[in-house]
Amino acid sequence: MSKSEILKSIRIVFSTSITKRNDDRAENNDYWTRRLKGFVTEKEFYKYAIKRGKKLLLGGQFIGIPSDDRTLPNNNYVYTTIDSISESKYIRVFSKIAKLQEVQSLYYLKVIPKSHSTMDFTARSIGYTRTGNKKRIDVSRKILVPDIAYFRFEKSKETFISVKQSIAENEITLGLRKKSRARRGTLEKKSIFKNAFKNFSLVELELLYATRFFLDIFLGAYSKEILDLDYFLIEKNGLAMCEVKGKSPFEKNGEEYFGWDTRRIFWYSMLSNRLGMPVRYVIKRTDKNRWLATNLDTFIDCTSWGWDQGGGGGSSTMTAPIKIFRNF
Repeated sequence: MSKSEILKSIRIVFSTSITKRNDDRAENNDYWTRRLKGFVTEKEFYKYAIKRGKKLLLGGQFIGIPSDDRTLPNNNYVYTTIDSISESKYIRVFSKIAKLQEVQSLYYLKVIPKSHSTMDFTARSIGYTRTGNKKRIDVSRKILVPDIAYFRFEKSKETFISVKQSIAENEITLGLRKKSRARRGTLEKKSIFKNAFKNFSLVELELLYATRFFLDIFLGAYSKEILDLDYFLIEKNGLAMCEVKGKSPFEKNGEEYFGWDTRRIFWYSMLSNRLGMPVRYVIKRTDKNRWLATNLDTFIDCTSWGWDQGGGGGSSTMTAPIKIFRNF
């Protein structure tokens, strides 16, 4: 297994699953570009934090039924984390998440390194008509299928048990509506992915691909709602949730500010209150290549609730002065 082989499949899966659109609510807000940069920033943070002596674990996904499909006004989720280390390393995290009454079941998906099969996949590409006009055409491709071991977290015993893939997948998708047709984007240039992930190791690419295959190919066939957590920091006083972004500040009235998606603020506030777990907001200041951080509580105390800024994804952005951030 080589990096080039994985990049071929990454190109197909990412091109297919990531929406390419501009959002008029914010400047320079091409969703496609932001998503690719987001993956890179999160990996850069992991390496930076480890180098600084920090201990951390990957976050996870809360997978639920979209509000439009619910028969009852509730928020029930299956929680998943995808990594390649021993499932026992995540007992502490899963024991915390399991305390949320909305979480019906929890699964750890362990990626088996250098172990893949292949499957046929129909992607979209650009072709030309006889008159020279561009048109989208179907193209048959082979993509890698990651080898994943499934472990269900038993709440009462606070331990993991191995389960068959079919059983896990049935429980993860329980109640989700199967789409009549999965969305397929057009294949992007190979160079985009080669350049974006040039600093990823083979192991890192395998994990990234396995995660996106599960979320975008397997779950891409279903109508669902996914809310994610980036990382868990292991601190002296316990665990802390961590949101990671890469951005430059904007200026207003001579002062610099950073924004935070209003939806994410409410989401993390709920989790923090329910779990008794603090939240760290970490930003890579891209114009100066510096890592800065603040706490959710500090951000909320210093934001202006009477003014927000247009953000991506149909959500507003709350802002706070950059002076509340400290070097991470």
